[in-house]
Amino acid sequence: MEHAERASSLLKLISHPHRLMILCLLAQSERNVTEIVNIIGINQTAVSNHLAKLRAKGVVDYTRYHRILQYRITSPEIFNLLEAMCQVYCATDREAKQ
Repeated sequence: MEHAERASSLLKLISHPHRLMILCLLAQSERNVTEIVNIIGINQTAVSNHLAKLRAKGVVDYTRYHRILQYRITSPEIFNLLEAMCQVYCATDREAKQ
């Protein structure tokens, strides 16, 4: 039951489209808030709030470079989930374009 609760909690956390987009970006490389804002197109406050929620659950963390925080994924579970989702949804997108 403990594993099911952990999985459920993790899926709820990443179910928000903006958080999922942020995680997809972080799976590619470390990013700071400004980079995420520019790519996703939502405001800085929203990005910071999403990152705070992800950090509180131990999914992401950051390294401080002077005044800039570089965020990265710290959860191997998230990498595995993102990889599985990409195999399903990215393959579907490629097939649809053919």
